[in-house]
Amino acid sequence: MNQEEMITSMMLALESLRYKDISVIKTVNACMQNLMRMYQESGEKGYLLNAKDYIEAYMRMGFHYDSCKKNFDAVLNLLGTTKEEAFPKKYYFSKKIKLTPLDVRSMMGKWMPSKECPMKISEAVRDIIQKVKEQKKGVYFYGRKIEIQGKQVPRYELVIQDGDTYFCDKVKQQYYVFDR
Repeated sequence: MNQEEMITSMMLALESLRYKDISVIKTVNACMQNLMRMYQESGEKGYLLNAKDYIEAYMRMGFHYDSCKKNFDAVLNLLGTTKEEAFPKKYYFSKKIKLTPLDVRSMMGKWMPSKECPMKISEAVRDIIQKVKEQKKGVYFYGRKIEIQGKQVPRYELVIQDGDTYFCDKVKQQYYVFDR
C-alpha cells in the first residue's frame, strides 16, 4: 500500500466513526496518546510515523490542527519536525465555512432536486444552517444519489456529534468544518 492509499484508508476509518456516534476529535487525541505511549515503551519510530499519517488524514478531512494541537505537536516534536515542515500548506490552512447562506451554498456543486432529496438548494442550505446552529445530533444526507464503488450513496453528508460537526462532498472527498 502506498502512502496516498494509507492516508485514504485512515480517512475512511475516521469517517466511519460517525455511524457509532463516536467523536473523531476524541478518537484522534486518544490515538495520538496511545501511539506515543507505545513508541516510548518500545522505541519503535513506526508508531510516530503512523501518528503523523493520522494527523494528515485528520487535516485532509477538514479538521483543524489546533483542535488536537497539544498531542500533534508532541508527536511532531518526537519526530524532530514541525507542522510547517511536515505538512503541505493546503492541509494545515484548511478553510472553515461560515454559517451564512452564501458560504454554506459554496460547499455544494450543481444542485438538482430528486426523488431521494426533493428539497431546493435554498431549503437545503437553510436546513444545514439550522441543524448546525442547534447542534442537532445525527447524520443527514443531501443531494442526488451517486455511485461510488458500485454503491448508490447521497452526494453530501452533514455529521453532527458531540464536539464534531462537518460536511462531506462524497464526489470530491472534500470535508468542511463550520466556523460558528
